[in-house]
Amino acid sequence: MVFSRMNQTALIALALAALSASCIDMKPQVAPVVRWISVSDVGGADTTTMSPPKQPRLMLGRISSSDAITDVFITRTSAFEITYADLTRWVEPPDQAVRRALEEELFRRRGFERASAGSYRTLEVEVVAFEESLQPRREAVVAIIAHVVDRDSGATVVDRRIEGRAPVDGDDPALVARGISIALESVVTELSDLMAVR
Repeated sequence: MVFSRMNQTALIALALAALSASCIDMKPQVAPVVRWISVSDVGGADTTTMSPPKQPRLMLGRISSSDAITDVFITRTSAFEITYADLTRWVEPPDQAVRRALEEELFRRRGFERASAGSYRTLEVEVVAFEESLQPRREAVVAIIAHVVDRDSGATVVDRRIEGRAPVDGDDPALVARGISIALESVVTELSDLMAVR
């Protein structure tokens, strides 16, 4: 009886080994390709420095993004749901892209003077949207909350949410990136205009 149980166990083990070997695909799997996409200057504005009236001195403070915004593409499928495209990523984190766009617009195009001492204003920004939205239509959305404080008086000069949108004509990530670039330029221009008059 002991012998037959051992034979049964051996036969079951042999059958399972044969089945599992036939289920294993021995061909190497091709790793999925990750697409790295860059936000770029869309070239809509002149890159030469403008000659505006004297602007307040400015320090670019903390530029951050909400925890949900990472280097992974985000698609908003409804007002309450987002999805991440794990195989499509930004070359640089969205908050760094916003910082670069702000530096270009404020200091190079608009002529704000960089400051670290004396009288100046501090600009802090939180990126709250950097995504493709599918509802009600396909578009790129960039939104920030900008907070500008006068260092001398401590007064808040600007405390506002600014949002830019641009249509996206297809589902290719490169088209989404172009839309994000246009929306970002819109946001940065609106903020710069707002700061120039205050």
